[in-house]
Amino acid sequence: MNLPMSSLQGQQLAAPPSPPPPGAVATGPHAPRTQPTREAAADWRRFRQHFCLPDGRVVDDVNDFRTHSEGQGYSMLAAVYFDDREWFETCWSWTRQHLQVRPDDRLLAWWWRPDNPGRIPGSGRVADSNNASDADVFVAWALLRAADKWQRPDWRQEALAIIHDLRSLQLQRLNSGLLILLPAREGFHHGEQITVNLSYWVFPAFKDFAQVDQHPELWDELTHNGLRLIQKARFGPDQLPPDWLRLSADAMSPCPTHPVCFSYDAIRVPLYLAWFRDRRLERQLFHPFASLGRHMHQPDRRPDPTARVWLDGAPADPAHPLLPGMRDVLHLADARATGALPAVGRLEPGAGYYSSILQILVHLAINPAPLFPASP
Repeated sequence: MNLPMSSLQGQQLAAPPSPPPPGAVATGPHAPRTQPTREAAADWRRFRQHFCLPDGRVVDDVNDFRTHSEGQGYSMLAAVYFDDREWFETCWSWTRQHLQVRPDDRLLAWWWRPDNPGRIPGSGRVADSNNASDADVFVAWALLRAADKWQRPDWRQEALAIIHDLRSLQLQRLNSGLLILLPAREGFHHGEQITVNLSYWVFPAFKDFAQVDQHPELWDELTHNGLRLIQKARFGPDQLPPDWLRLSADAMSPCPTHPVCFSYDAIRVPLYLAWFRDRRLERQLFHPFASLGRHMHQPDRRPDPTARVWLDGAPADPAHPLLPGMRDVLHLADARATGALPAVGRLEPGAGYYSSILQILVHLAINPAPLFPASP
């Protein structure tokens, strides 16, 4: 199940769009709202009630109430979106104190384990000090957006420090010349091969980073390469990207040390593509994800929708049912593929932290305008 790396050479994507003229405002049914919808705000309140502790920690109730750096970053960005400064400050304070503890950089330890699992504040410790690049991206992006929204230049400086370390430590150029994002500082080099996670390419964040970092060309190149990889790294009957992708000098393939499937990680690939809103994104880029969403509801093909699609054509795994948040991401991909108006279901806390945060992020992707300060 290998694809040649040469298929990436010379691939051209459409040029970025020219910026709109000053004061231009989108009109019609797709025009952005400057405020979250009432339904989105209600979902955020429900998420806070079930997964955000008073001390500033977001808990993963399905995994022993542990805390991940990704959850902190996701909820910080959501707090900016929903104008929830109280949660933003509380969450960033906890994150800075408990996760930004690596001695040689400003990146975050990715996993914190509580001493007493549950929905109560308490003591605990870092269980793994390795970082997760996508979480670092979200925390830095949230700090940038919060600095603009609430006029806090100190948060901007903290964001720039994380962005600097991401660029210096996590962007790596392969021998082929391809610039990629390492998933973490440790554990993803395998001799001449490197493992990447395409769901760590948070395209709308990279666009913001290029506006503030000293090397915007690298973020632009990383974006371009991510789009090329997503375009080419398609496997199996459904032509989907794997959760983890192994790159070598001459080939790419699903990583053999991880389940060979499109699942909990790769579901974020169409989410961040839909969020990006760039003319380089042709509708056909969304078709495999949109088709998957439609086919999952055809009883003669896949009667029991599941969260894992095996890329070797193996039968669906009923032990992993499709989460409501994953369903909403696929519906969003379908809307982007067809030009229809997207929609999101009501948040279902009983489905767990990850499904719930996906539903929150779909709200942000559908209408990102509240993340940005209104023009005076």
